[in-house]
Amino acid sequence: MAATINTNTKFPPMSAIAELRSATWASHQRLEKRLDAKSRFSAMGAYCEHLEKMWGFCAGLELQLGRDPFGDALPDFGKRRKLPLLQRDLVALGTGAGQVMRLPRCEALPDCADSSAAFGCVYVLEGATLAAARSCRWCKAGSD
Repeated sequence: MAATINTNTKFPPMSAIAELRSATWASHQRLEKRLDAKSRFSAMGAYCEHLEKMWGFCAGLELQLGRDPFGDALPDFGKRRKLPLLQRDLVALGTGAGQVMRLPRCEALPDCADSSAAFGCVYVLEGATLAAARSCRWCKAGSD
């Protein structure tokens, strides 16, 4: 039996990104409430600790993903890597480059053995990057 598409709707079909956002919205809200990011990142020291943990997570994850995990499907993945950005931010906030390289690395990483899981991990990291921009505003407001 062939699937039928309901054309009797005034709403256009959602894009894959819109569907993903819609499907994960409740989880994002629970996580944001649990982390209490606004108060956690209102102090620069707490924000630096968060960046150090993110560096430890990304160091392990990016090693697991490898050099070019997506080929032509995501040709700019090299520009999306988080380690260089996190290192730059940590150094700018006073952590020595050598200290950054000695930060503990996360060992409890998601399994990215197949391309779907790897894309999911990269999608979540991109979302974390966008959320970090908001966190930076909270840090700035807390330091004024």
